[in-house]
Amino acid sequence: MCITCSDKLDGRIGLLADMGNWTGPEKYADLQSIFGRAELCHAKASFIDGDSDEADYGLCIAAAEEAGYKGPYTLIFDSEIPGEWHGLATERDFVTTRLEG
Repeated sequence: MCITCSDKLDGRIGLLADMGNWTGPEKYADLQSIFGRAELCHAKASFIDGDSDEADYGLCIAAAEEAGYKGPYTLIFDSEIPGEWHGLATERDFVTTRLEG
């Protein structure tokens, strides 16, 4: 659906890839398919009992990188625990480590 809409707009409107909006068995393939067109990214990690789901977050970042995404990663935190600033720092450290590695 995103690709169909993007094609019809002929580049008149940019695309934001939001990691938090994708689920299901094809999540990472679907993300990779749009990251090649994305100008921005909402890099939202899932947190379970206060701990980030590093496996999922890593696969989302990998989908972006494999698609050739070169835009900014805007950190989004939406969980009650571990707290907003701690969660954002966790996301920042994870993304920074992945991109430097």
